[in-house]
Amino acid sequence: GLILAAKDQLSRTRLGRAFENRAVKKAYLAVVEGVMAADEGVVDAPIGSALASAIRLKMGVREDGDGQRAVTRWRVQRRLAERTLVELYPETGRQHQLRVHMAHLGHPIVGDKLYLGGDEVFARSVEGLLEPADFIRLGLAHHALHSWRLTIEHPFTGFEMTLEAPLWP
Repeated sequence: GLILAAKDQLSRTRLGRAFENRAVKKAYLAVVEGVMAADEGVVDAPIGSALASAIRLKMGVREDGDGQRAVTRWRVQRRLAERTLVELYPETGRQHQLRVHMAHLGHPIVGDKLYLGGDEVFARSVEGLLEPADFIRLGLAHHALHSWRLTIEHPFTGFEMTLEAPLWP
């Protein structure tokens, strides 16, 4: 996927400020479990620590007032037999936001050991002990999440740039 790097400290500072001010438009592609019925939608659900999980890094939708606001727009790009290729547009930047929101919709991202596989699969993956049944459940050895498109102002010229990293064939 797409990675943005700065050539010097001033560029890094300006680009960092653009991300902090949410002036950067980000787009991702993901393959999710199941066939999504709607063509597009918005998930506006706060995210915080997943209280029911033993995994401390796991996040979840919080409806108890403790989560931070998180908004993700999504659109179906292609429906497959048992999965869906979706475009994801985060309007906020919370930890694991896209992964949590898709799982919240009932369509976790293929290959996601934490949100598709669950605590036990994630723990086995950390130890390097994934079982054949885990690989079948996950569908891929890595997340099917791809940083696809980024629109940002050039740090010196101010011109809008759209960078894109297409999927591999």
